[in-house]
Amino acid sequence: MNTPKLESVAFTIEAGEVVRSVVGSRTALRFTAPSKRHLEGGFEVEVHAVLFDAQGRFVHRRSSERSRTVLANRATWVHEVENDALACASRLSYEISHRFDYRRKIVAGELPELPTAADGSDYFRWVNFDARTLEDRAVKLDVGFWARNSSFEITMSQQPKLVTDSCRTEWELDLLDGDHTVMFSRNGSISLNCGGPTYDDSSISMDRRSMRQLKFYELRGRTECRAIARLALDAIPT
Repeated sequence: MNTPKLESVAFTIEAGEVVRSVVGSRTALRFTAPSKRHLEGGFEVEVHAVLFDAQGRFVHRRSSERSRTVLANRATWVHEVENDALACASRLSYEISHRFDYRRKIVAGELPELPTAADGSDYFRWVNFDARTLEDRAVKLDVGFWARNSSFEITMSQQPKLVTDSCRTEWELDLLDGDHTVMFSRNGSISLNCGGPTYDDSSISMDRRSMRQLKFYELRGRTECRAIARLALDAIPT
């Protein structure tokens, strides 16, 4: 039985096939297809076969054998389903539960000179990033740098670009002088559950004299998400 292509944030599974073979009181359903992972880093996957009847009612759910589950440059997994359960079903769906994490440089560059106009404000937007430059395959970030009377403040928001039950970004910020010597560092994290946007802020204590010695910045991040992708088939392979 041929299967459709599945596109997700973390991977793509090309059109493949499911082959059915009887093993005693069970039937083995073997899935194979070319595939590709889109993000470098840690990756874990577990696949369940979910059976439904002709009315769309849930019949049975079966885990794959972990030792025989692969999702890299090829996707392959095997489920052994009781024959009696399979006889009650007319449709099959694969539930692909996966966790991935990846590291990258989020943004880096030169800080503009802090103008004298900033001295009259306790919340001066020092750098106004274009949010489109902070977006990658998995998340949309928005970052702001602010000059306050006695601190440098970082604001951040995160919105996943996939349906996820958890998404966490750990970040590290270095502020450097004209010789590229790190003067201040800060790290933190922003996380969510249930897929909505989240917001956070953090600050580094410093006076305006120290701020005016800052010339460069580098913000790095590690994002970890847990999500489910579904590959639905119109029938049970024969």
